[in-house]
Order: sequence, then structure tokens, then C-alpha cells
Amino acid sequence: MQFLHSSARAQRDALLVFTCLTLSACFDGASTAPGGASIAPKAGQYPEIAPLALGEPVDIAPTIDGGQPDEWQVFPSLPIGLSVGADGRIQGTPTRTTSPDGFTIIAKNSYGQTRVDVNIAVLPEDVRGLAPTYWVELVAGELELPVKLRFTDDGRLIFGELLTGRIRVVDSDGKLRPTPLATLPVGHGPQAGLLGIALPPDHLTSREVYAYTIGNDDLGRVYKVREADSANETPVPALVVGDLPSGTINNGGDLEFGPDGKLYLTVGDCGIDVRAQRDGDSAGRILRFNRDGSIPQDNPVASSFEWCRGLRNAFDMAFHPVTGGLFAIDNASLAEDRLILVSAGDNFGWPEIPATSLFQRRGRTLATWTPNIAPTGIAWHNGRGANTTAGADLYIASYNDVKIRRLRMGGSARDQVEEERSFLEFRVKDSGANVPLGIAIDPHGRLHIATATAIWRIVRHGGDVAPMPTK
Repeated sequence: MQFLHSSARAQRDALLVFTCLTLSACFDGASTAPGGASIAPKAGQYPEIAPLALGEPVDIAPTIDGGQPDEWQVFPSLPIGLSVGADGRIQGTPTRTTSPDGFTIIAKNSYGQTRVDVNIAVLPEDVRGLAPTYWVELVAGELELPVKLRFTDDGRLIFGELLTGRIRVVDSDGKLRPTPLATLPVGHGPQAGLLGIALPPDHLTSREVYAYTIGNDDLGRVYKVREADSANETPVPALVVGDLPSGTINNGGDLEFGPDGKLYLTVGDCGIDVRAQRDGDSAGRILRFNRDGSIPQDNPVASSFEWCRGLRNAFDMAFHPVTGGLFAIDNASLAEDRLILVSAGDNFGWPEIPATSLFQRRGRTLATWTPNIAPTGIAWHNGRGANTTAGADLYIASYNDVKIRRLRMGGSARDQVEEERSFLEFRVKDSGANVPLGIAIDPHGRLHIATATAIWRIVRHGGDVAPMPTK
């Protein structure tokens, strides 16, 4: 059998899927020997191959139906450091990053042969593991703690840098603008700075960007900035809400627009746990504002921004794209980081609910993690470009184990965790560069992840159907 010419190979590659295929046998000779005692290989397959980790050993064994092969050929050559052994095993240690590519492996004996097409990729140095059928691309590097990512309807990415106070933009063509949209005054404590970014539903016409900061005076503030009409214009931030509490730790800081057009803000307990239950306080809560910073009339307590309480440090939240339900992640003290479903007037019990509290109804906890994973980001999939409906899959970023988890959610309110699997794992670095700090889904359904120094995009290969990860 002759190998494919380049044009034929291109046609073949167009048909490859990222997952390994089991193909019917092709024969150069007879399928059986006289009496049927010896036969050609009839079909073969390798297990589903997730992208490989750079510098880590690989040993992937095939299964072959029919006769036993005594020769193996591969075209083109496998990534540097890998080879196919005498028994058909893909072995070795990959030493260079390679994007997904298709390979044809031929298993032969004297009676015939069979062909197996596989797709193999070797991950960048910063990524240790990724679910099958996916690949990771660098969007922007050399950033300074991008903690929140927001996508506009026209595909631009707007994000904030924690310690610089800069609001930055990646255009829809993937290019990072060198000049920030705006720079806000921020403090420089371990959990201070530019913590939250939010875009109103009418952003494309209003061009407004809302941001939550903690300044050098240890006060939290919500600002509004309008995108400039020209390069010569310097946007002037307008104060929306001021005098919000902060501490040296546990400042929360996620800012979101809800389906009702209201602004929601997470505020941690600011390092003093009893504040999360103290009446008249704003710490340890999710707060709710009108867009102009005033108090909505339907908040649980009259003349109060409070929406719920009893949280230690809710670093991110996300509204379900279909039901509108509010889900959040709360960092615990020693155990049981948690995923919660929030309703007006809920009390999530941190540190404990006093008998005299105005908020006695305990909020719902949907999942917990012990030991602590320090969840930093949460995002619902919008159902585009994948085999999932909108709001069926929930992604959670975790600081302690540098992972992205994928939770499949069930029930009419998508409030039941049916399955949890690792989706992506970064490689731990002493510098802390790869800790995930924020996640978001773009209008095309692609997951974006912010680490301490970079933003990564996850793309899918092999058609429109992507299975759940198998790790």
C-alpha cells in the first residue's frame, strides 16, 4: 500500500475527528489462510487520546481485531519523542508542543492490514491536562492579574487587572489593545484593587462599563466608565456607589448585571466573620443596586442594599442563561468550599445564624469541596458550539489545585449536580503564574480562562459534537 499524496492527505485530514476512530480493515491479500487458521487484522482502535502533557511519559496500547499484526507503520511521523513500538503501543515522552494533527497507523501481517486514524496533540508547557477533543490557545500574555473577564455581544473581551486598575480590551480579531479603556485608582493589598467588571445589557449602545474597586483608603466603590468615541478622548470614571466595606482579606468583589437589569455585588466578610451576620452591615453578603446606585424597592430589607447574607468570601457568581437563577461560589475557612443557589433573603450560615437574625431562611448549598479548592471563577455554558443545551454545563475555576472543573447540572432549575469531572489542569509553577483567577464563555461558546499572567482560550476540534471529558 502506498502512502497518500499531499492532496489526498488533506482530504483525509478534513474527515478526521479528534477522537480516535475504529475503521474497517483494508487488505492487500487474502483475508484468511486455508482452513481459516490465520487471518489479517480486521479492525483496530486506540483509546480516546486526550492532549498529551509536555515532558511526561506516554504509553497507549491499541486493540486489534482479527489476526495479530507483525508490523506497524505510521504516517506522518509522530510528535518528537513518540514512536510506535513492535506491539503497536504509542510510547515515549513528548518534548515539543504540537497542535492537534492527524496520524495514520497501519497494522500489517502477511495476510493483510488494517488502518487506524488518530489525532494527537502535545500541550503547551503551562497546561498539564485537557479533556479530549479540545485544544488551548494563548489569547494574551504578560498581563498583571486579570481577575474578571467579560464579553461584549460583538465578541470583544473586556477585563480588569487587579493591581494596576487598568480596564483592558481584546478586540474581536484577538488583538490586545495597547492602551487601556480606563485606569481606576486602586489599593495594593493582597485582596484589594480592581476586583469586578460588569457590562449592562445595553452595552453596545450605552458603551458603559461598570467596575468595582478597593482603594488606598480601604473603601469599596462601584464606578461607571463610558468607552471613548475616539483615541483622543480620555474616559472619566463616575462614582455609582461608595463607602463599601473592605479588609485585608476576604473582599469578594464580583460585579454582575442580573436579568432584571439590577447590579449585584459580592462582598466578603472582610476578615471578621461575625460581620456576615451583623444586622445593618454590608460585609459577608451579596448586595443589589439599581443601575444608578440607588436601593431597589423590592430588596428584602427596606432601605438596604442587602440581597442575602452569611457568606465568607464569594469570589464569583453567574446567572443561569435560561432560568435566570443566581449561582455563586463561596470560599470556606478550613473545609467545604461551596456552590450555592441564591434567592432574596437567604442566609448561608457563615459563621452561624443568630436567633435574632432578620434572615433565618438558610440558602441552598448544591456542592461542597473538602479539602478546600479555593474556587475563583464560575461560568455557565451558553450552549453554542457544543453538544450541550444552554445552561446544562457549569465550569468552576479553582486556585488551590489549578484546575477547571466541569459540572453537568440537571433538574428543571439546573440545581442538581449530576456529574463532576476535571476539564483542564494547569502546571504548577513556583511563581504562581498559572493559578486560574477567572473564567468566561464567549459568544461562540468557547471557554476563556484568566491566570495570574495570561488569558487562554479553549477551542474544540472534530466537528460539532463534543463528549463529556473522560478524566
